[in-house]
Amino acid sequence: MLTPRDIAAVRAIQASVAEAFCVPLALLMSRVRRPEIAVPRQIAMYLAYSETTRSLPELGVLFERDHTTVLHALKAVGARIKRDPSFAELVGNVAAGLRRAA
Repeated sequence: MLTPRDIAAVRAIQASVAEAFCVPLALLMSRVRRPEIAVPRQIAMYLAYSETTRSLPELGVLFERDHTTVLHALKAVGARIKRDPSFAELVGNVAAGLRRAA
């Protein structure tokens, strides 16, 4: 069950990622599939999963997506982190910024 605290934590992650990538939050949450929007959205899903204890279906609700979309984002970001050191550093920097802000 999602609590107001859970919702606030995920919303903070979404806002931080949107700001880090200079993408309006509304666009991050939209159905736009362009890479400059989809990649930050996937990173937000990845960080929301790794930084909270929410399940895939719960995160799907908060991202207005199906849980399988969240699962795809986790796999895509995880695979890219493993093969691209600069992407890994980028995701790490965003995660570090979230932890500093908390």
